[in-house]
Amino acid sequence: MTPLPEGVHQAALEAVANGVVITDVQGTILWVNAAFTRMTGYSSAEAIGQNARLLKSGEHPKVFYRELWATIASGKSWTGEMINRRKDGSVYIEEQTITPVLDSAGKPAYFIAVKQDRTLRRRAEDALRQSEERYRLLAENISDVIGLYDLGMNAVYVSPSVQQLRGYTPDEVMARPVTDQLAPGSRDLAMRVFREEMEMERGGRGDPARSRTLEFEVLCKDGTTAWTESKLTAVRDSSGSLTGFIMVSRDITERKRVEETLRDTSQTLRTLIDASVLAIVVLDREGRVTLWNKAATRLFGWSAQEVLGQPLPTIPEDKRAEFEEARSRSQAGEDVVYETQRRRRDGSLVDVLRSSAAIFDAQGELAGSMGIFVDITERKQLEEQLRQAVKMEGIGRLAGGIAHDFNNLLTVIGGRSYILLSQLPAGHAMRRDLLLIQQTGDRAAALTRQLLAFSRKQTLTPAVIDLNETVSGMRTLLERVLGEDVELIMDLDPSLGHVTADPGQLEQVIINMAVNARDAMPEGGQLTLETRHVDVDPTYARQRVEMAPGPYEVVSISDTGVGMDAATVARVFEPFFTTKAVGKGTGLGLATAYGIIKQSGGHVTVSSEPGRGTTFRIYLPRTMASESAPVAVEETAARRGTEVALLAEDDANLRALTRDILASEGYTVLESADVEDALRMAERQDGTIHLLLTDVVMPHMSGRALAEAVKRFRPDIRVLYMSGYTDDAIVHHGVLDPGTALLQKPFTPAALARKVREVLDRPQ
Repeated sequence: MTPLPEGVHQAALEAVANGVVITDVQGTILWVNAAFTRMTGYSSAEAIGQNARLLKSGEHPKVFYRELWATIASGKSWTGEMINRRKDGSVYIEEQTITPVLDSAGKPAYFIAVKQDRTLRRRAEDALRQSEERYRLLAENISDVIGLYDLGMNAVYVSPSVQQLRGYTPDEVMARPVTDQLAPGSRDLAMRVFREEMEMERGGRGDPARSRTLEFEVLCKDGTTAWTESKLTAVRDSSGSLTGFIMVSRDITERKRVEETLRDTSQTLRTLIDASVLAIVVLDREGRVTLWNKAATRLFGWSAQEVLGQPLPTIPEDKRAEFEEARSRSQAGEDVVYETQRRRRDGSLVDVLRSSAAIFDAQGELAGSMGIFVDITERKQLEEQLRQAVKMEGIGRLAGGIAHDFNNLLTVIGGRSYILLSQLPAGHAMRRDLLLIQQTGDRAAALTRQLLAFSRKQTLTPAVIDLNETVSGMRTLLERVLGEDVELIMDLDPSLGHVTADPGQLEQVIINMAVNARDAMPEGGQLTLETRHVDVDPTYARQRVEMAPGPYEVVSISDTGVGMDAATVARVFEPFFTTKAVGKGTGLGLATAYGIIKQSGGHVTVSSEPGRGTTFRIYLPRTMASESAPVAVEETAARRGTEVALLAEDDANLRALTRDILASEGYTVLESADVEDALRMAERQDGTIHLLLTDVVMPHMSGRALAEAVKRFRPDIRVLYMSGYTDDAIVHHGVLDPGTALLQKPFTPAALARKVREVLDRPQ
């Protein structure tokens, strides 16, 4: 081998990138190259002659240097990392190989050290280790499960948190195929997603930034399942080729349970809303319908399919401003409740009670409004009926009071005219005037009887009757009342039962209604009397004030006349209300009918429309009692008397008339103007007092109370009451208490004489 020229070795050592140092066996530096100077900052002049300890940093323990020296002193090379210090005091990391140069005896004569600066690489490696450690700690300590999967969908790494989620250790998870660890539905989803990703990759459509979020149901070690929300992201190498997938999974089992509960709750609420009897409507912010329950369909007529997504169709034009105002108030957070009207699908209006409230979203922003509607048509009808009933009751009380006072006056007028007529000879000039007074008084008495009938203050004589017989028995009379232009039709139900009523009064009711029907058909027509049995159920009864459910026999009286509008129908039973011309009627006919039926425990309704005739329906409760036999009343002259009568009457004129009539019949009369006077007479009068004749209504004490007080010290005394109208003291529902004698005002002298004799002659 040809030896290299001198100086070539040194030039080669100068040219290398690594630092080169030559020392003797004592460590004295004999030579350094330029790379050494760049690495340490020491020039060759500064370094040569110095001991290698010049670079010592103090970072290594003494044992480190002893072991190093022992190695090279034995003639062996040493390679390792060493931390040294530069001329400027900074430390650096070098990878150093120290090789001994041996003499002829085989012992080290020199040492050649080759140094490579590893500071940057070491820092990068440390940073990488630290980063990897951080990621490892993150992966192993977060609750989410991190999994790395190859292209065969086999797990190559799974974070420890999988054990908390599923009970399996990471090794157990990595030992089984992914698809075996999923519930069937999720298994199919995973396979489909994997195929899609691979097909996109093969087709060159793979997106490096692509990720997908999926929900999987995974199998747990204890046999249960858990739900995860998993983000699947592709992993690529430096060339962009797909190498696998990272999947980060989060436990959403509780969230799924809550969602399921919410779905169940939502379905329950939907069921409750649809089962509600209240109409419920929800609108969005723009006023479009978003919810329309079944009750809303029943109330308004539109189906949910017809209105969802559409503006609310139920607002009448005249209620638009009211609706907008209520909507503004509810959107401002105010709960709004008011009565109004809404339009149905057929165009009709319905009375409703509407309550509305705003709906806000999770952020507190206005989302819409909800309206709840209650059909109050029946309530409004009942309120109107109640107002009408209260009004009629008030009018009745007034009419009863007027009739009472009038009856006192008419009794005096009629009685005195009878007495005067009985005293004047036939052909006397004054008889005509007295007869006129008497006839006028009789007419006035008839009017007061009608007022008493309306106010339910008359005394009835009820009997169990066959309604069909009563109606059919009136055919001849009705045909005479109706005239030839009106055809009378009777449609009687043969299965009709019995009712309890005053036959004469019931006939009066039918006649009054027939007369009104005749007047409503000036050009003729048809009047139909129909009887039917009806079982009134609670629902229908609730729609009628003062009507109880149960079996009823019904008489319907229908005409084909001009009919009435709603305003007239509302007042048709009021006394003195009439649509007839002046002088054509008193306005008491239907009022009388109303009072008689009500006092009989029945109910009367009217339905009518202009041009479509009118129908009155009389409801009388059915009775199971057998039919009463008719009672014959024989009109005979009363036998004169000789007994003593105590008369208690606060009206002076009526008291004087009664005294004169009784005295003319042979009775001894003790007069008292008040109950105190009557009680004194009853207690102090010597001898027998055979009869107490008292007005029912007396100041400070009723006639019944007076009678009971007198009977305490005159137990055998007979009692005859006088009254211008019935009073609860002796009458209940128009029927006299058993054994009670009553003389109705106005009465004639003959009627008074007969009634007194009847009471005195009655067996004890």
